[in-house]
Amino acid sequence: MKQSSTLFPGASIVLGLYYNKEISGIDIISETNEYSISKDQGFEEWYSLLGKYRTQRPRYSWINLNYNPSESISSQLNIQSEYNHHTLILRFPNSHDGLQDIIMISFKNEEQIFRIGKDSQKLSTELKQSIATVYVRMLDVIKKQLEDDHEIYSVIHDHNLQTKQAEDFNYRAQDEWKYKHLKLVKSILAEKVKEMELPEDLSINYTDEAVNYLADNYDDVRDLEKSVRNSLIIALNQTDASTKIIQIQKNHVLILNRDSSRKKETNIDTRFNRTITLLDRYENAASLVINEKLKLTGNNLGAHLNPPISAAAISDAVRKHASKITYLLNKYPTRWSILKGNFTPIQNKLYAKHEFDQKAS
Repeated sequence: MKQSSTLFPGASIVLGLYYNKEISGIDIISETNEYSISKDQGFEEWYSLLGKYRTQRPRYSWINLNYNPSESISSQLNIQSEYNHHTLILRFPNSHDGLQDIIMISFKNEEQIFRIGKDSQKLSTELKQSIATVYVRMLDVIKKQLEDDHEIYSVIHDHNLQTKQAEDFNYRAQDEWKYKHLKLVKSILAEKVKEMELPEDLSINYTDEAVNYLADNYDDVRDLEKSVRNSLIIALNQTDASTKIIQIQKNHVLILNRDSSRKKETNIDTRFNRTITLLDRYENAASLVINEKLKLTGNNLGAHLNPPISAAAISDAVRKHASKITYLLNKYPTRWSILKGNFTPIQNKLYAKHEFDQKAS
């Protein structure tokens, strides 16, 4: 319809009468240089005149519509004799209501527009049929192209929508993870401050910048604990002794050289790899339990493992790895601190007496 002036040169009115699924009813759209048609002006008259053509099946028909913009719409909408201004009705099936959508093209001076020779004369029936057939085929091609474009647009739109939903979900998941991670960092900070056994009148506060810096640089609990303790030592030694409130700043945080510490640990006998993995999994799950202010029991620990396991399965695993757990706990006193401080089955293994050969068996 927007290209009607190009597609239908010389047309005084181009009007569409169709079923609009968005409003679940008949709608009208028009393009004309001489007369404005809208839902509020002339809709009922146009629908009364053209509505019957929606029930007809032929792809096109010529009608004779007297059109005079200077007259009122009620007087100008009437079918006249065969030799008055010619109007072409084109039909397109509408799958939503089973009737035909209509494009009406009214030519003000048909013999001038479609004149073949020098003399103006009315077009023959055969020539009018040819003109109508060309229009129908041309508009079918345009309609199919628009439908294909709409389908492509819908596919791209749905894809973009799904992508955005996935991105939004990931952002929310990242925000939730960061929130829990920050909460864990703060709980470890509070725990380490208690372990320092500082004077009661001395207050230790971490700035948000320092907390965020720690959270951004650590996802391993044991490394985080080391860095927190080091930052406390640095801050205490750099602050005036008379100060009762110590602010831990970002510059107090010492980031560990984790690569070198990991290299040292790789020298452990490979026989301990499975036990180390087991303890690391339990430690990470234990941090989640403590972070949610739950008691560190076998049931709670098992529920926070991925995948979850029963308390009996944890007890069985600890029993099978008992000697190696004891060896590793004593060899690496700064690792698995949450388990060593809060989980009884691991605490029981901490001071067990075993010879190295027994541990390695």
